[in-house]
Amino acid sequence: MIFLYGGIAGTVGTLGEAATRMRVVNIDDGSVPGFLTGGLRAVGWFLFVLFTVMLSDTGAADTRFVAVRRNTGVFQGQEPVPAAKP
Repeated sequence: MIFLYGGIAGTVGTLGEAATRMRVVNIDDGSVPGFLTGGLRAVGWFLFVLFTVMLSDTGAADTRFVAVRRNTGVFQGQEPVPAAKP
């Protein structure tokens, strides 16, 4: 669905482009992006926004999960080292 929207926007333009009387064009030759490029751009921007929201932190620190190396320590069954008390 997003790819289809981007493809149509890349070929015909968007409402925002019509409202501002502007158009996205190639800087070298003035051609419009086209269906494939417009679709890929739309998917790329969607994924960028999705990952940015997913990876954003709310400011709370969750210390229950940490990264561990697979070849040492806890991953191989040893007892965890307690965290330092402040």
